[in-house]
Amino acid sequence: MSSDAMKFLMEAAQNGNADAQFKLAASYGKGEGVEKDPVKAVYWCTKAAEQGDPSAQHNLAICYDLGDGIEQDYNKAVYWYRKAAEQGFKEPQFKLAQHYENGLGVERNYEEALFWYRKAADLGHAGAIAKLNTSKNSRKTTSGETKKRSVLYYIFRVVTFPFWLIWQLIKVLIDLI
Repeated sequence: MSSDAMKFLMEAAQNGNADAQFKLAASYGKGEGVEKDPVKAVYWCTKAAEQGDPSAQHNLAICYDLGDGIEQDYNKAVYWYRKAAEQGFKEPQFKLAQHYENGLGVERNYEEALFWYRKAADLGHAGAIAKLNTSKNSRKTTSGETKKRSVLYYIFRVVTFPFWLIWQLIKVLIDLI
């Protein structure tokens, strides 16, 4: 990034532009156009996250989760994962589920973990799909719900077949089970 572009980006970030703040955070995080500085990356990421930018919220959660550029704090990581997850982003939904499952920053809650795994799986998150397929908790649902949540259901949802083909395949699979 040229010095003029960086100057323009810095000015826009200082004027409250969330997109510029997030891009500036990424620049500091990677050392692109500026000297790498995890503390400044977190500062600008926080500015963008506070304005509701879901990508910034997710990245800030990761910083708190790992202690990158800021002191590790699972409570704050959960807070920011939730903010991004509630906006429909699958990776933060998956990470939030993991925190509930493992009791990191929140009280361990398998039902809440299962809720977020399902949300992420519905958006095609492969890890969440695999987790639901192997989870004992997912098998405690009704038989119709178990069929609906099977790995085949999610695989077919992720694949870009026409809707009617997916529906036909699911009906056949359910009849076979």
